[in-house]
Amino acid sequence: MKTLPKSRLNTFAWKIVPFSIVGGIIDIGIVALSSRLAGSLVGKELNDLIPGLNVFNNSIEEQAIILVCLFVILSWLGSFAKIFRLMFIESLTAQIWRDISNGILFKLIGQPYNYFLTTKSSSISSQILANMQNIADLIIRPILLMITSIILICSVSLALSLVLGLRAIILLLFLAISFFILSSFVVPYLRISSLQNVRLNAKFSSLLNQILLSIRDIHLTQSRDYFESKFVLIGKSAQRFQWRAKLLPDVPRIVIEPLAISFIFLVALMPYIYGSDYQNLASNLIPFVATFIVSLVKLTPPLQDLFRSITTVRGGLPEIDAALLYLELNDSNRGFIPSTSLSPDGIFPRREISLVKINYKYPGSNNYALKAISINLPVGSRIALMGPTGSGKSTISNILLAHLQPTSGQMRLDGEPLDDNEISSWQRCCSEVSQDFTLIDSSVLENIAFGCRPDEVDLDDVLEAISAAQLTDLIEEMPYGLNTLIGENGLNLSGGQRQRLALARAFYRNTKFLILDEATSALDQKTETEIINSLKIIGRRCTTVVIAHRLNTLSKCDFIYEIKDGEVISSGTYQDLCNPEHPLGISVKV
Repeated sequence: MKTLPKSRLNTFAWKIVPFSIVGGIIDIGIVALSSRLAGSLVGKELNDLIPGLNVFNNSIEEQAIILVCLFVILSWLGSFAKIFRLMFIESLTAQIWRDISNGILFKLIGQPYNYFLTTKSSSISSQILANMQNIADLIIRPILLMITSIILICSVSLALSLVLGLRAIILLLFLAISFFILSSFVVPYLRISSLQNVRLNAKFSSLLNQILLSIRDIHLTQSRDYFESKFVLIGKSAQRFQWRAKLLPDVPRIVIEPLAISFIFLVALMPYIYGSDYQNLASNLIPFVATFIVSLVKLTPPLQDLFRSITTVRGGLPEIDAALLYLELNDSNRGFIPSTSLSPDGIFPRREISLVKINYKYPGSNNYALKAISINLPVGSRIALMGPTGSGKSTISNILLAHLQPTSGQMRLDGEPLDDNEISSWQRCCSEVSQDFTLIDSSVLENIAFGCRPDEVDLDDVLEAISAAQLTDLIEEMPYGLNTLIGENGLNLSGGQRQRLALARAFYRNTKFLILDEATSALDQKTETEIINSLKIIGRRCTTVVIAHRLNTLSKCDFIYEIKDGEVISSGTYQDLCNPEHPLGISVKV
């Protein structure tokens, strides 16, 4: 909350509070007028309270007409004040919601890649969307309503105390104590319901995401009933907590309304129950009851807002805690260019990139995915990593891209260790096409010029990247060319077309370090060869790491490392690979 713009506080201090005070003053006038109007209607003489201003020195009928006119005018003014007050409250709530949403995204998007390995992406997305809205619904709006309601309640209470005296104060204290007693019983159950809603909403979102991503397998395996039953089961569990969370905040108000009416008449009749002044019963009771009923009409909306807001804030703490955890994430400069960062030319090495005795364990694992890995990548070379699935090749690529930080060992640029504050600069030098790349639901152009604003896109570079990725013919056949929409994650494209589009994105950046992790596995041999040869055109000094199994791809590389069980077990050139006496050749033969 400390990071909110100063303009938000100004909106509260100079718009919401003034209109609340104006509304309170109007309510004081309405309560006072209602008391005098009731007194006038039962035949009481009304004295002028303002010296030198004669208002009530006339007949009772004329007094009533004047009071009714004033009452109507104040009622209209009060309604306009309420409209503006609520307008500013909702506007400020939306602004703060946007500020917090931006803050959460800024914190989240800058987290190291390691953070996302320990958290389900579906869980993150569902919690962020739900919790950002919960901050607005369960904290910001209720707090603003609480503050403005207190101003209005204090105003009406002051008017009641001045007009009706000690009996009004007793009534108000009774209502306040009754509410806090009732809420103390309700809040524990509300918190349990809120906590369960957070947990079950996350399960809902995760299961729905699994269903949508697995729709092909569901159809092939005829497992629709299985997933439907799981979804229904979670729904049944969530159902009882959802209605409780909606109902419980209103319970104190629902109970207090008849309790308040009963107590009003009890207090009003007390002097006559224990006394004998029955002749003045009507003339005293009617103004008292009428004034208090009008006051209740004015008190009920702010009391409802106050009661519900307090209960909502107290009961919604579990959901708010879940949302605020994202705002408490450490600041990071990942994903954007800090003003103090080095340029790509300033950090990129002149001679070599090396990994020295790298060990790495994934979070929550007791086993090392990499063990004492040492490899050397001369600048401008094309290096291949080969080995069975799960051997650690992709982990090495993530270390080289600084997505993961080694458990021990160092990544060095020209012999100098890469520091944490240099990671952003280094990543500006890198591009990759991974096995599980993601395409955005947009046009071909926006996918190639990923993350670039329209005015920043260089069409010449885009066309060059398209040519290198062997996409020219495909795009010429598309109905809208570069502006053709490709669907969610390239749904409208084949596997090979998606892969070439991902390659074009990497080529467009024209970086000096490129990793291709099984990036051509969906292509035919001819297209793969043309793409590998295109690397010479894209960047003559581009250092490339290729993770592949095809001999055709390996033959285009300067040096090959064989990885198995997280270790380098052999290395050499393609000629060594073809030598049945060399360790690389023995592995290929096996």
